[in-house]
Amino acid sequence: MLRLKSLVVVGMLAICGASLAGNAAPAPGKHVRFIVLGDDRIRFPGEGGLRKGYDNPKSGIAEGIFGPLLSDALKTRPDFVLVTGDLVGGESKDVKGLADLKDQLRAWVKLVKARNKRNVPIFAVRGNHETKGKDPEKAWKPVADYVATFSKRVNNFQTDGFNVGFNLGNVTVVGLDCYRVDKNFAETEWAKQVLKKKKQYVVAYSHPMCFFSGGHDDHIDAENRDELLNLLMKNGCTAFFAGHDHLYDRVVATRDDDKWHGAKLEQYVAGTAGAPFYQGKALPKSEKSKDDATYKLSRLAHTENQFGYLVVDVYGNSAPQVKMVIFKVPGLKDPSTMRSIR
Repeated sequence: MLRLKSLVVVGMLAICGASLAGNAAPAPGKHVRFIVLGDDRIRFPGEGGLRKGYDNPKSGIAEGIFGPLLSDALKTRPDFVLVTGDLVGGESKDVKGLADLKDQLRAWVKLVKARNKRNVPIFAVRGNHETKGKDPEKAWKPVADYVATFSKRVNNFQTDGFNVGFNLGNVTVVGLDCYRVDKNFAETEWAKQVLKKKKQYVVAYSHPMCFFSGGHDDHIDAENRDELLNLLMKNGCTAFFAGHDHLYDRVVATRDDDKWHGAKLEQYVAGTAGAPFYQGKALPKSEKSKDDATYKLSRLAHTENQFGYLVVDVYGNSAPQVKMVIFKVPGLKDPSTMRSIR
């Protein structure tokens, strides 16, 4: 049994309508495990100020939290890691000595390489804080180059330097940059290319979420979201991972028309890798689509003021199972002191 500093596990959750782990034996050699995490930036002065011993004012990274959290996640021996954005704080005049965006992202790659002793493939997409700086697309190159080094560790690897997609085992991953065409706009044409060689289980991830999860009101553009989700659902995707909100939230969404043929989408938001915590609000019971349907929303889990990451397991032909692992930061007695005061 693995001995981790993350002692508390919130839920063992099944997606794709499958039963929980233990009801079916995993197929030999077909187990795929991956980690999902994101939002490891510093806390800015307007949010309560830098957290001494945790936030690096030069790199823009909550290194004292993210570093050990990443090491802890890697102890679960995943096949790959998905990072949902806001790797760094981005440029700001409010933090003395803060490096420019490209140097912050170089520092992020350096930190990850130092922690990633087994060289586990890591696939990151941009968050809104990776747009805060001069020439943000050029500044992203150190991360894009690092991601590309893992191209031969997976199958059907595709990237344009921002979006990323691949297959491993019977899982297809669609990673979406939502900041090139417009803010919070996912590139559905990219997703179509990846899905041409889809496997049995499809998962997608980006920085912004599709539906409200408690904090931010700026989600993926509504019309764009409808187009994206209809495409993903048509191809069998029922799990969407995001960050942006610094909390953990699990929501299931259905449509009241027949476009999804009764299928459900589970949205997992876990922006809990070091950024200051947000306090959530009540979830609306429904949301109108731009194509004259209604999404029915149901919250299945919600946790605040806790750092952590998601562990996703796919055993053979059994649907993915998702669990949230709470990470106890060494020496930190009260995680709520890490929250944003906004």
